[in-house]
Amino acid sequence: MLYFTLHSFNENIQWKVKRDPIYRLLDKKEWLDNFFNNGEIFISCFNQFRGYENEIQGDANEGEALCWFEDDKGNTHGLQYEAGLNSFILSTTTELTEQSKADFRAVGAIKIVNPTAFALALARKLPFCTSGTEGKCNYQEGRVFKLKNYEKLAELIKKPEYFLNPDFQLELLTLTQEFELFLKKKKYESQNEYRLVWFTAKKQDKGILIQCPEAIEFCERLDF
Repeated sequence: MLYFTLHSFNENIQWKVKRDPIYRLLDKKEWLDNFFNNGEIFISCFNQFRGYENEIQGDANEGEALCWFEDDKGNTHGLQYEAGLNSFILSTTTELTEQSKADFRAVGAIKIVNPTAFALALARKLPFCTSGTEGKCNYQEGRVFKLKNYEKLAELIKKPEYFLNPDFQLELLTLTQEFELFLKKKKYESQNEYRLVWFTAKKQDKGILIQCPEAIEFCERLDF
């Protein structure tokens, strides 16, 4: 079966987007039962990812990145930063493989057939949620990337304590486009991770267990 999200534009032309499902792997049948019985699901955060002993499940550097650019005088500028600490995050995969099932000791999965509608349903249950984003992770050797269109940023960093300047913070956010939230090391590429991210108005130090029966209609149950 094909799944689509609907969009309506000013030209009054309805446009459908084909959506591919994503899968939330679970290592306990109990958690599958809980979700499909009453919508109970655990949503994690970067601070929790950093504390996982299992390297497959967590990364001590999640949310951190270093971006750089070279100005017109040939000087290289590097900006190390972290983001997403005010977020809740759900990790899923776009591909069900034998390796991913083994890595996460999965006994089943929540097949999410409409990720956006699913994420919006959960957003109504998450405290202090203000906005969100979703997408596939980008895999590369390190957490370093080069900035483009950096001219305005280059001027802003000339000012004293530029990192406290709201204009600098906004420009950095505009240039990075939250790339660091989806940045993972190449060695994890087999996971084919797709992330759902919910931004909140406060820092999140631990995950949260919520009940969202409204999200069940966008899912199908898979038992391995």
